[in-house]
Amino acid sequence: GAGRDFSGPIVISGQVTIPGGPPQYVLLDSEPVTLNVRMLPPEGELSGFKGAIGQLSCDPPQLLTNVVKVGEPLELFVAVRANVNLSRLVPPEPPRVRGWQSFPAVNRGYVVPGRGTNAGEISALTFIPLSDELRATPAIPFAAFDPQRRSYVDLTIPSLPITVIPDASYTNPVAWADSIGGNAAPAKKLSLSGIVTKPGKSGGSLQPL
Repeated sequence: GAGRDFSGPIVISGQVTIPGGPPQYVLLDSEPVTLNVRMLPPEGELSGFKGAIGQLSCDPPQLLTNVVKVGEPLELFVAVRANVNLSRLVPPEPPRVRGWQSFPAVNRGYVVPGRGTNAGEISALTFIPLSDELRATPAIPFAAFDPQRRSYVDLTIPSLPITVIPDASYTNPVAWADSIGGNAAPAKKLSLSGIVTKPGKSGGSLQPL
């Protein structure tokens, strides 16, 4: 407490009396501050806006590899930089695009500020290609509101070229057919095998004779 703790060397010359007793606390009360809270303008709101406010920017997205098999996970890394606290930043959400299975973004760390750049948060988005006809990752809508410009800023993450290799072990033809916009192969009509030449006896109920 104040009046009892000392830091650093103390030199006393002569006879000195140090009074004791409980510490003395002083209440410091600042003047109230009036805040004017404004709603964000509804006009001009862009797709992918999740409440991010400030001067935000996105580094070019990166892939660990641009060659992947059908049904194999593919991670895309995005660094979002801002001049505000990033602890409450909602990362970009992967879009629902035909031909892709996607998963929500997860935090993969932070990037330190550099010359002329702000600190950033790295998010990883996982995509799984369902067809070998895909040629690029889907673009990811993302936007922020810049209070200085008083307008929304488009920060859409661009797509990256990839190569999807067919995989013979991938056995999901329905998802594959849907990914290319076609229909699954029609079910074959049931027929007798070549051994049986004509149908057998039929019964009117399931009770045994």
